[in-house]
Amino acid sequence: MQKTAGKLTELKVDGIKIHVLHVLKGSRLEKLYRSGEVKMLGQDEYADLACDFLERLSPDIIIHRMTGQGNRLDHVAPDWALDKTNTIGKIHEELRRRGSYQGSKMGGP
Repeated sequence: MQKTAGKLTELKVDGIKIHVLHVLKGSRLEKLYRSGEVKMLGQDEYADLACDFLERLSPDIIIHRMTGQGNRLDHVAPDWALDKTNTIGKIHEELRRRGSYQGSKMGGP
């Protein structure tokens, strides 16, 4: 994921959409999730990864979306993904905690 931020910066894309992996009813992923073969990220884990990504992404790239969800009736997991406002708030909170921003670690580890 972090290498992708660098590649998108290198390609000079205009904008991106970031989505959390979520499980929908009837999907192959649902079977893997219910069997325990696939685990979903917690909201704090997602916020942390999203911040790592943003720090390595050029500030010239527009972020069109920070999370996404499927139809609520088809949603299986993670539950927190249904609350986009709180998820985006967690990302902003983590950036503030770090004293960081989009592009702050471009070219860094």
